[in-house]
Amino acid sequence: LSLHDGFEYRRFDCGKMALGDAVHIHENDVIIVEGTYACHERFIDAYDIRAMLTIDEKEQRRRILVRNGEARLDDFEKKWIPLEKEYFSHCAVAEKCDFVFSV
Repeated sequence: LSLHDGFEYRRFDCGKMALGDAVHIHENDVIIVEGTYACHERFIDAYDIRAMLTIDEKEQRRRILVRNGEARLDDFEKKWIPLEKEYFSHCAVAEKCDFVFSV
């Protein structure tokens, strides 16, 4: 990313638990990298602009419930959300971002 050269990648599809088709990025394309771990300390310096979106815990819970159902909500609350919070804290994501927005 920091070289601004073209490249290709394959997106991981969680529903299929497999890599998807190759996506080609051309030199000088505008690239938006999103996802919880997009600002991992290994990648964050490659970006020109860094932004973090935060969400109210009640709204996060509501969205998880709608998207994944009651059975999976417990997994998120006991495992994934605590891991995400630990990552945000350990990597100081908010402090390294140029912008932090609440939704």
